[in-house]
Amino acid sequence: MKNLNLQQKIKNLPKGWRKVKLGEVVKVKRGASPRPIMKFLGGNIPWVKISDATGISSRFINNTKEKIIKEGKKKSVFLPKGSLILANSGQVGFPKLLGVDGCICKIISGDNISPNDIVTTN
Repeated sequence: MKNLNLQQKIKNLPKGWRKVKLGEVVKVKRGASPRPIMKFLGGNIPWVKISDATGISSRFINNTKEKIIKEGKKKSVFLPKGSLILANSGQVGFPKLLGVDGCICKIISGDNISPNDIVTTN
């Protein structure tokens, strides 16, 4: 029953809105972990994991539990502050915005979207 309501909502978008595939409006990337990870921990580059996104109430991730070294950045996916990220496991699709430059792990990103383009219910 919920799927029908969602489908109806998608069909009845507010005036001026349009339905698009995510890849049509943002460049989609998938995060990566430098391996072996223990070799790359201890630097000053934020390493964003799903737990960093789900463990906060803010829509911005301004800090991470772990940080990686410069060599780890080369083996991961680096994104600028303001990038939209979505969890691709656990709470799939859980949206957050990066409040800092950092590397992403097991997260899908759309990195050319403005925080002003994000619609929230808050």
